[in-house]
Amino acid sequence: MSGQRIATVARAVAAGRVTPKAEKVDLTREPGWCLAFVRRIVELGLEYPDGAFYARFGTERVERAPGPPGGAWWARDLERSMRNAGLAVPLDDAGQDGDLLFNWKAAPSAHGVYIGHVGILLDAKAGLVLENVDARYRRFSLTRGAVALTPRERFPVTTAIRIPESPSPS
Repeated sequence: MSGQRIATVARAVAAGRVTPKAEKVDLTREPGWCLAFVRRIVELGLEYPDGAFYARFGTERVERAPGPPGGAWWARDLERSMRNAGLAVPLDDAGQDGDLLFNWKAAPSAHGVYIGHVGILLDAKAGLVLENVDARYRRFSLTRGAVALTPRERFPVTTAIRIPESPSPS
């Protein structure tokens, strides 16, 4: 099951055994990279090549105001893309390890446009979400660098996504 494979890598990251990196940024140390953090965990768990997450699931961009270049994916973009692809599960049903939990109403840019936020349901029974976030925004989380374990009830969600089992893209 793809969710279990994603959750296995996420648990290793939470334990400090895997450091997902994207380009020159250490995603376990630098906050503000939630989507890149989740992308690398999904790609490692599903054995996708680097960047395949965006190529496979990124289909729609949220309207852009002046700000980041069109090439930068936002969590809000992937939330919309994956929801419109039929991968959303009812929020009451978002309870499987490896589910991606999005909140499009988080993290406004300097131009007032919401970029969004995403985390991974690490352990459904314990109700823990793994995320990349600045510790000052997570008083109720266990944090190490930019990695936080947040209680599910403290993690606002607008869409829950379950990635289906499918062949690895090449």
